[in-house]
Order: sequence, then structure tokens, then C-alpha cells
Amino acid sequence: GTIKIFGLDSRADSVEIHRRLAYIPGDLALYERFTPREILTHFAYLRGGIPWATITPIIAMVTPIFSPLKT
Repeated sequence: GTIKIFGLDSRADSVEIHRRLAYIPGDLALYERFTPREILTHFAYLRGGIPWATITPIIAMVTPIFSPLKT
């Protein structure tokens, strides 16, 4: 059988699939002084850059969750 993720073959395109995926555990505590925008921008840069059109909706989604910490 085959598995497709993002329309990509899991064996032939594994590097591209891993580039697109991210996992952040719920108990992760890092960069307390950074805003959600700064954290996402930082990790996007480390992953080779992600278009702002992709990052902006994610920032809008997570900012209310983290607003008690810092926005």
C-alpha cells in the first residue's frame, strides 16, 4: 500500500513531508519573552522559510491562547 501526506508519497517524498510537519508538545516552555509571532517566525526561518500567507492565520489562531502570557 501507499500513504500520501499533503498529496506526497510517504516514501519518495519523506524529506518534503518532514519539512512541512511540525510537532510542539503541550508542556514545551521556551522563549518566554517572545510573542507567538516571534516564535513562529523564528521556527519558520529555521525550517527554510514559510510564506507569510501560511504563518498569518496560524498567528491569529494561537495568539488568543497565549495572550495571558504575552502578546
